[in-house]
Amino acid sequence: MAPDHFLIGNGDGCGDGDIEVGRRWQQQLPPGTTPGADWIVQNCVSICIVGDFNKARPTPMQQRQLIELVQSLRARLHIPVDRVFWDQKPDSAAGIGSYFPANDFKREIATAG
Repeated sequence: MAPDHFLIGNGDGCGDGDIEVGRRWQQQLPPGTTPGADWIVQNCVSICIVGDFNKARPTPMQQRQLIELVQSLRARLHIPVDRVFWDQKPDSAAGIGSYFPANDFKREIATAG
């Protein structure tokens, strides 16, 4: 079973920006372990964005879909903006990568609906 609740595709295997809802979300299970992650919060919602962000940025569609998904989850589950996290280690297999637009993401999450 995949470790994440949601997956956002990059056009290689599933459509660019397509959001796949995983069995963990459907069955309301905690996230699974991810190779390269030292720890995971057991009551978090886990989102995987497909790509190697140590080589390139997420696609614009992935970025838009991530913002929309996170905002939707925040509204539905009453998650404050300061409780939205990601693996901060850009060089780990589970990390965000050096090309992930973290500052843009933070700004979008803070200013969106």
